[in-house]
Amino acid sequence: MKYVVTIPEIVLLVVTLALFFSIYPITVPWKPVFASPDTAEDYVDIQSDVDSVIDKGTHSNFENQKATDSSYDTLTEANTNTTEVNDTENFVDSDTSDVDGHADHGTSSNFTAQQDKNVLFNDTLTEALTSGGTTSDVFASGFEEGPFDSKWNDNGATTWLQGTNSTPGTPWVTHSGTNMSYALNANDGNLTSDDIDLSGASAAGVSFWYMVDDEENADFNFYFYNGVAYINQTLDLGLAANEDTWYRYTATLNSQYLVSNFRIRFWSGADANEGSFVDDVVINKTLANNYELDMEFQWTTADYDEANEYVCIHTGSTFNAENILVKRRDGTSWMLLVTMTAANTWYNTSLALSSANLTLQFLGGTETSDTSQSTWMIECSLVHVWSVGVNYELELEEQFTDCDYTRTFEELCIYMGAMNGETLSVQWWNSTSNSWLTIIASLSSNQWNNVSVVDYLTSATFTILFVDGTKTNDLSQGTWQKDACLLHTWTLGYNLNLRVMDLDLTDHIQGAYVYKDSDIKTSDADGWANWTEVSGTVQIKVQYFGFWVNETSLTISSDTTMSLQCKLYDVIVNVRENIRNAKLSNVNVTVYNSTNYKIKSGISDNNGQVSLLNLPNNTLTFTCYAKSDYSLVIKNVARNITQDEQIETIICDENYVGTTSNYSILVWVGGLVIPLEGSFVTKRLKRKMYKKRKKPK
Repeated sequence: MKYVVTIPEIVLLVVTLALFFSIYPITVPWKPVFASPDTAEDYVDIQSDVDSVIDKGTHSNFENQKATDSSYDTLTEANTNTTEVNDTENFVDSDTSDVDGHADHGTSSNFTAQQDKNVLFNDTLTEALTSGGTTSDVFASGFEEGPFDSKWNDNGATTWLQGTNSTPGTPWVTHSGTNMSYALNANDGNLTSDDIDLSGASAAGVSFWYMVDDEENADFNFYFYNGVAYINQTLDLGLAANEDTWYRYTATLNSQYLVSNFRIRFWSGADANEGSFVDDVVINKTLANNYELDMEFQWTTADYDEANEYVCIHTGSTFNAENILVKRRDGTSWMLLVTMTAANTWYNTSLALSSANLTLQFLGGTETSDTSQSTWMIECSLVHVWSVGVNYELELEEQFTDCDYTRTFEELCIYMGAMNGETLSVQWWNSTSNSWLTIIASLSSNQWNNVSVVDYLTSATFTILFVDGTKTNDLSQGTWQKDACLLHTWTLGYNLNLRVMDLDLTDHIQGAYVYKDSDIKTSDADGWANWTEVSGTVQIKVQYFGFWVNETSLTISSDTTMSLQCKLYDVIVNVRENIRNAKLSNVNVTVYNSTNYKIKSGISDNNGQVSLLNLPNNTLTFTCYAKSDYSLVIKNVARNITQDEQIETIICDENYVGTTSNYSILVWVGGLVIPLEGSFVTKRLKRKMYKKRKKPK
């Protein structure tokens, strides 16, 4: 049987399989690191300039060329034609537009000053007062809502009750309206308002009516909430001059209470035959002054088909600390272009015009709670556009600085990704004649491009140049993806890289003996065994703990990287006792080969199960220990391992006695916890017995 195998160098390899098991080809996205000192791969080091000609074009990430990992360095052509055409400046046309249907806020002192660059004249923009100075009630409750506590229940249910002109009875009546709220001895506690938004206020006030009956000091208090804590107010309502009489409390709130979740709380601690009454609670809020700037400026004759298009605004000598946000109208919304922050400064912002109309919005940086009126000077506003001639070129130098130039075979290897239709060549710098020589006329996409450089690699320095194919009248900007650029040098033969794997090609196996004819290597931590200078037909064998797990024959005619699929099986062991088939946990199950050399070891879990991975297909000895230190054997048995995921059940019947009891028994077997099944069947070591019985009542 023969397989055709694809390896990373894109070479065909004929593999002859001769044995009881398989060898699988693998395709790796990297070039393996070979162990032999006679082969080397040297990635490109730096961007150079040996010809003293400025590079044309750019790298997206030059470092990506230093590994073969599908992370690309994208080469992009540069426009080398710098002739400017259609260079114009167009000053703003109008300050009367209203594209958003929103009335302007603010004033312009001299709009025409924005239409030239005369620094002696400026347009001063001034914010307008848009709100503030008004006072309104933001909370009013006479307990007339239904239910009466609907404004008093978001911050905890109240114990207070709804009162009327007849409840709780004479002599108590409401201050106004139908309802009030009250607390007698039986329903002492809190009456707490819902959250009241006092944010953005310059001032706020509170008023309420209260009445007491037979109360003393500290029987009736009230609190204000500042967003963090409830603050007890100094007035003791229980000390009202006359009982059964309504009194009004009014106060101006200090600034700590101007928060979005202000609350007022009444507390009653009335004793027997005492009562607390509240009615007509009102909280008002006075809004602070707020100044805003919101003005539109418009161009109606902009040149919109040039390659470079900028809006340019120059600020004057006066510019308040508040910023100006300059936004562009984009369809039905405003899009931020630039934030202006300083006086006597040009703000030049690139944009793409799609029509002759361009509308800008000048917006104050602080549009809410702005209590200070700001002014800004604008010296001029214009649109600057121009185009340049077009001719795209690419000429990028790269250099290897520490080459091994003494090998028999020397190749320049370049892996290219996606490429546009324009050709890309590679040239070599001849330092003797100080000239460039083409060594690859046209790179191919999505593959390795390899060329012998034995005739050119004559020193530790090797310089190459990437050159685009169209040098004049190139109107389309080309891009080329490059994954890796390296020098591959070697002496004789081929590289053979074999990776020892388990049956399902999931685990790489360390410590296996890999034979190439009579030459033996031990697989490393990643399962690799590597040879260099290999050619012709070789016999490959893999031995693991004394057992042959793979044999095959290979004919090597190129560098080869493969996975060896070995007869290494995963085995699940169920550990049981022999009387009631109870599951044994914490059992040390160790597997030995025919020379009593330990292969694997594991501890059974609470289900009496342990998984032992990558066991060779042969007759193996399974030894169960009651202790992790291998000091007490409870079973020794041989099993033939023939398939992956094989399940073996081991009955442990050595070095213990059995007992049953109607009591709950805590059993230890050399440190083993035994989950019992059925009746209370237990196992105990002959040499260690311990039983715990319930005390009789």
